[in-house]
Amino acid sequence: MLETVAKVKMGLVLFSGPTSCSVRNVCPTGKGIILRKIHQKLTAEGVKNLHLLSNEGMLGDDTEGTVDGCHPNDLGMMRQAEVFARTLSPLLGKN
Repeated sequence: MLETVAKVKMGLVLFSGPTSCSVRNVCPTGKGIILRKIHQKLTAEGVKNLHLLSNEGMLGDDTEGTVDGCHPNDLGMMRQAEVFARTLSPLLGKN
């Protein structure tokens, strides 16, 4: 996977989530740790326009954005979409 990601010439956003199976996202999971390592490695190798988007707080500070404290419901999906749009807009030149 590193070889594939390293060949990307345009910007790439790695989504690091979930960092834990809770709305608070306080403990890194294996996937989050791997994505962070990939991001650090590629950034150290000089890959430009590579961004890591943490999901911390993405579902909100309450438990209303999940069906079970972990998996997003409709409100959680809307909150995620707002974070994605807010993060991606400047990267795409659409403020």
